[in-house]
Amino acid sequence: MRVCSRIFLLSLVIACVLGDVSVINAQNTRFELTDFKGAVYGLSFHPNQEMLAISGRDKMVHFFDLKNGKVTFTKSYEHYVIALAFSPDGSLIATSELPGKVKVWKVDTKEVLFELQADSEGAMTVAFSPDGKLLATAGGEKCVKLWQVTTGRLIQTLCTNTSPWAHVTFSPDGKKLAASGHESALKVWDVATGNELLSLIGHDIGWVTSAEFSSDGKMLASSGTDKTIRLWDLATGKKLMKFLPSGDEGPSRINSFGEPNARVHVSVHSVVFSPSANYLFSAQNDGSIKIWDVARRTMVKELPKQRGSIERLTLSANGKLLASGSGFEDQFGEVRVWEGLEAFP
Repeated sequence: MRVCSRIFLLSLVIACVLGDVSVINAQNTRFELTDFKGAVYGLSFHPNQEMLAISGRDKMVHFFDLKNGKVTFTKSYEHYVIALAFSPDGSLIATSELPGKVKVWKVDTKEVLFELQADSEGAMTVAFSPDGKLLATAGGEKCVKLWQVTTGRLIQTLCTNTSPWAHVTFSPDGKKLAASGHESALKVWDVATGNELLSLIGHDIGWVTSAEFSSDGKMLASSGTDKTIRLWDLATGKKLMKFLPSGDEGPSRINSFGEPNARVHVSVHSVVFSPSANYLFSAQNDGSIKIWDVARRTMVKELPKQRGSIERLTLSANGKLLASGSGFEDQFGEVRVWEGLEAFP
């Protein structure tokens, strides 16, 4: 176990590595633990903000208690667990494995409710609708699929002639679904009808790695391997603004995991809004997290770098905690949970 130094305005309250976990109880202090068994891909806060689910290349799902700083449960899988998500009421969790299996299981009893062969070429992303009635999955098949949560029945398939999908997300009212993927793909659908509403063109060739609705549902933020973050007006489909975390843009020439101690061609892997949508948090494959003032169109804070490539950011429901997961292939991984976000509402 190693003790870390103080972090600017934010304090790192937890840093954990699969196989060894620690917690920081004192305010404005943080601890860091190493020895993760591979990169971290999946992060999800429980709605009660007392638990964080973690998954990655160690082929496990871990429940980490944010109050006592302990792993309270670990579930083994056959393959890498690429993504996971708690249901809005916190009673269920959905997990996706690289070969395409998606499991939905009960958080309290750990009983598997159903298992889906969601994507024959790899299920890369899962998301529950805000009312908890639908589960969206997507991956290599170039289709976004909507499943009924109570039965596991497939009720909608949204297929395109584009390349694989990397990320799906519902709008706060549950009426829209956005998906981002390869070949600069970024689309928005009407959930009820399955009609495509928008195809947002702007990212350069490569992956659009994530997409996130603002809390009022009027904007969509996206990140990509073209080194940019873009903000879109969903009423018109027009680009509102562009952020350049590395100072320039263009296709990144590095794989999605980064490489330790090597020159990194920056790509942005994840972006999330603050609760008010006044700020954006972005994560990059050089291990950096940056905070952006939307109105001023400028970066206002950069957090100390993590080891490896940050693959995912997630914000707690109350906006007070930010979790980031990083690592490199099967070599190492790290999760940090940041507090002190009141300055960025």
